[in-house]
Amino acid sequence: MRLNKIAGILVAALMASMANASTIQPLALDNTAGMQVGLKVNGTEHNEWAGPFIATVDGATTVEVFCLDFFTSLNYQQYTVTITAPSSAFQAAAQMYSTFVSNFTNATPQTRALYGAALQIALWDVVIDGVGTPGAGLQAGNFQESALNPFSNSHPNLEAVVNSYLSAVLGPVAPGTVIYQSASQDIPMQTLIGGGGSGVPEPGTFAMLGAGLLAIGLIRRR
Repeated sequence: MRLNKIAGILVAALMASMANASTIQPLALDNTAGMQVGLKVNGTEHNEWAGPFIATVDGATTVEVFCLDFFTSLNYQQYTVTITAPSSAFQAAAQMYSTFVSNFTNATPQTRALYGAALQIALWDVVIDGVGTPGAGLQAGNFQESALNPFSNSHPNLEAVVNSYLSAVLGPVAPGTVIYQSASQDIPMQTLIGGGGSGVPEPGTFAMLGAGLLAIGLIRRR
């Protein structure tokens, strides 16, 4: 077999390991991990649930995921997703998720709803308004806290927590963070973020493929 053909197979394997078509079935909102909040998005008032929901992937693995698509309603039917490592389009959201999801996962029963709602709001904000750009934050830009129904109506500490997330220096994307990108052709479905998933290769996979490509390169140079 020619070396360039082998290289092509290895690259194809890498790409296939990074994007895996699967199905996701939303089951229910996690009612212990969020709350209704008032938002003003593109000048329109909204009263929305902010928090994660529970779903199954490929009918087997149960995951807790957050929404990245504010403008698409949650639809409780199975749909096709491509599970990938975060692309540049969702890099800021993946960094936000990676930096603060531990606040949610390690929360006490008394603070679980606060941290679930805060993370969801911050994710929507960075997707819509970006990070470190003019207009970012709860009081400016296209995504804002509602003045008519402020966060204090939902939780006295919610605004402070969200603002602390939005003003923080974000860390790198954590290993295992994945995007469930909707691939539905018929009905618009939500794009989601969560931890783990078969679509992201383990570091060992990258190492093996990288070693294979390096070996081919060395052979070709001889």
